[in-house]
Amino acid sequence: MLSVIAICSVVVNFTISDHLVSFDRLISAIEQVESGSWSKNGGKANWKPNTWKQFSAESYGMAQIPSKSREAMIHAFTDYERRYLAEGLNPTIWRLATAWNLGYDGAKKARRINNDYGSRCENLAKEK
Repeated sequence: MLSVIAICSVVVNFTISDHLVSFDRLISAIEQVESGSWSKNGGKANWKPNTWKQFSAESYGMAQIPSKSREAMIHAFTDYERRYLAEGLNPTIWRLATAWNLGYDGAKKARRINNDYGSRCENLAKEK
């Protein structure tokens, strides 16, 4: 059963209006919305030290390396996706982007109407 869930999780990713969007497109959208720079602490994705530790075994300085940052983002989105599915919620682009911005618990409390960040990421990810 766990194998099937893991396979479904990878295949499903997230769907909105029949648009299947990959984590790569979501990452690209987040990198456009975030104000960070690859040369600054936290990198382009604006990683915070505690969040980085949750999703990467690498030192915090590695968040400035695009491939390392993106790898850790995939770990974060996979975790968020798994948690949403376990709660019976569809891990939409908006929910995943909002979880990135506010943390998983913060995203569960957020409403679409008051979270422009998630909507901006969603629009960018869908238009590529």
